[in-house]
Amino acid sequence: MRQHLIKEQKGQGTEYRRTTLQNYSDYVNKHQDFPLSQFKFRHDAASAAVGYGKALMVFHMLRNEVGDNLFISSWQKFFKDNKFKKASFNDIRKAFEMVCQKDFKDFFKQWISSTGAPELQITDVEIYGEKECYKLKFRLSQTQKERLFILDIPVAVSMKNQKEAIIKKITLKNRQQDYTFSFFAPPTGIQVDPQFDVFRKIHYLEVPPALSRAFGAQEALIILPSQAEPTLLAGYRELAQKWAKRRGDNIKIQLDNNVKTIPKNRTIWIMGWENIHMQYISEELKNYDCNIGEKTIVIEGEKVPIFNKSLVITLRNSIHRSQVMVFLATEKIKALPGLSRKLPHYGKYSYLVFDGHEPTNIKKGQWSITESPLIINLRGPGTSFTHGKLPRRKPLIERSQFFSH
Repeated sequence: MRQHLIKEQKGQGTEYRRTTLQNYSDYVNKHQDFPLSQFKFRHDAASAAVGYGKALMVFHMLRNEVGDNLFISSWQKFFKDNKFKKASFNDIRKAFEMVCQKDFKDFFKQWISSTGAPELQITDVEIYGEKECYKLKFRLSQTQKERLFILDIPVAVSMKNQKEAIIKKITLKNRQQDYTFSFFAPPTGIQVDPQFDVFRKIHYLEVPPALSRAFGAQEALIILPSQAEPTLLAGYRELAQKWAKRRGDNIKIQLDNNVKTIPKNRTIWIMGWENIHMQYISEELKNYDCNIGEKTIVIEGEKVPIFNKSLVITLRNSIHRSQVMVFLATEKIKALPGLSRKLPHYGKYSYLVFDGHEPTNIKKGQWSITESPLIINLRGPGTSFTHGKLPRRKPLIERSQFFSH
């Protein structure tokens, strides 16, 4: 909660929650998942995604359900009753029930004692009506194969000539449910959980392609540049072997001249400026209004110098959109050990530029989101529009209050 509070105070709460859900979705599979009640300590990315990330989202959902005042009072009650004692999630539940006068057994059983996460899908969107009485109908589904969840989900609806979106709170208890709402102006767009308030597995198109998806992949192929200078090739190979050793047999390493076609069912790492499969990267970059020159890369309209630098770019696999391709290239052999060590800590980023042998990061960022399946443009294909402004969420404690206490 501390890290989330700091991000909220800086106006970055939504992005932080999105990254939190992205880490869970990318790193945690059904074999690595475990109940939050069993978390002891972090020992890898998957355990951190559950122990820290899921905990954050559970407390965030609890806060949204009871409101800020009762949320703070409940934690004060918990602290007062359990100071200098060994406490558990059950003691947290009891404190909330005492303060809020509400039964939270089902909530804690669903989120604390059980595993898994819901996956959401919106379909069958219709608009009908006229003259200040417009009906918006849609179907929301849970698509995960595992058990169902009881979910409170915010839905933002944008309307013609309205600057702010209207937020509707819906409850989803079944595999799928239909909803109908009335509005005084024609709806132009709908966003499901636009500020990432619900713990769930997010669709890969809701987030930019990022290193976390590559590092969390079940299978990967690392393609080395056969035409690179021998010592540089040896450096790439050593880096690849270190990563492969951590993941076991699921990572394969091959020279580019031994790879006829790019597999579509796994993460692909393309290493080296000299790699003969570089054209896959160049082609996919066009979808992001980005291109690589000899000395610069143009990223979303901005020129970034890359001459004599180390560059890491994560893109969607053009053959299979759920998979990612990572391009890693450097002219500094001594930078490779540092990249091997540092890159797992840059999981949320789509592109990175490093300088020097250390190496030092000088540019980082994420690609823009354009294809989210939980965002529907109601004006029709080929049209563009701007979503209504979402309400600003106040931090649990304002920065001025935080320091005054």
